Amino acid sequence: MADLVYDTLATYDIKEKLFCITTDNATNNGTMTARLQERLLLEDNIVWDAENRHIKCLAHIINLVVKRLTDALSRDADEPFTTTLTKIRELAKASRTGSRRPALFRTACEEKGVKPLRIPLDVAVRWNSTYRMLEKAVYL
Repeated sequence: MADLVYDTLATYDIKEKLFCITTDNATNNGTMTARLQERLLLEDNIVWDAENRHIKCLAHIINLVVKRLTDALSRDADEPFTTTLTKIRELAKASRTGSRRPALFRTACEEKGVKPLRIPLDVAVRWNSTYRMLEKAVYL
């Protein structure tokens, strides 16, 4: 990966302009930035500090923390939190598929005096999508 990044920087003549690289937390990215530093220093005498110029993506870190929290909630409960999430996902899918289900869901909401809203499905790589899904489910 370092060779590809280096070659791209060289192609666009921006090796000297490289400030930071933002990545997820995969260990191969640390290896890549260290190798890039070596290559820049050895071949071009460009000082670039991989340790201080490699920024790990905060959104990715938050997503990992939320997943660990979710797992911890599942371990310490009589009914695992992941079971609740699965049920909400199934409800979100069921309320939007088929010919009758969306209408039945809308009618049930209206009978309870609740504005009928769709429960958005969450995405594994976006912690806030799980939050939004739960927020709508709690409202409904």
